[in-house]
Amino acid sequence: MSNFKSSFSAELRPQVLEHIKEWSSCNKCSLHKTRHKGCLFRGHIFSKTNIVIIGEAPGDTEDTIGQPFVGKSGQLLQDILNETYEEIIECDLDYKIPFIYTITNTVACIPKTDNKVRPPSKNEMTQCLSRVVDILVLCSPQLVITLGKVAHSQLKNYTKQYLQHSTQPAFDHLHLDHPATMLRKSDDAIELYKLRSMSQIIAKLNTIYS
Repeated sequence: MSNFKSSFSAELRPQVLEHIKEWSSCNKCSLHKTRHKGCLFRGHIFSKTNIVIIGEAPGDTEDTIGQPFVGKSGQLLQDILNETYEEIIECDLDYKIPFIYTITNTVACIPKTDNKVRPPSKNEMTQCLSRVVDILVLCSPQLVITLGKVAHSQLKNYTKQYLQHSTQPAFDHLHLDHPATMLRKSDDAIELYKLRSMSQIIAKLNTIYS
């Protein structure tokens, strides 16, 4: 069993490192017994992080590499984020709309049964809830984006726990279809999904920062 790995774009505060140490030793549910590499988060975790993106669970590629959203669906998500940022720049909105994000999942370890990837159980998500809430508290985001029904089902729990542990006001929310649902669709459908997702993100950020 390997330790957790994350990708960082900025120097981590001691407080964040303490959390990573705690998360890395987690054995609250049985998923830690079968993971190859756990996936904590990918991106920035500090007070200027204004967007937190929450997906469902790591897949085989993520479990191998040790980072969330680095497989095919992750590439599609990254395309959306890159194009969203480019659109913000082209529309001269970057002066008022920050675009600093981190990406995580409802659980940090790949959920498998009989060597087949499956959705995380309610208990597994509950056991990993404190980690997600810790990330939210460390970031104090303006916007939380949930990807897919599984992540969206946990939003009320995240919001309730966040408000109990943070001195900041509640975050805004945007729900998008999970990119994995688009992988077998036509190129035209994928492009439409990308454009629709990008438009929704920019519209929501415009409302927040207007």
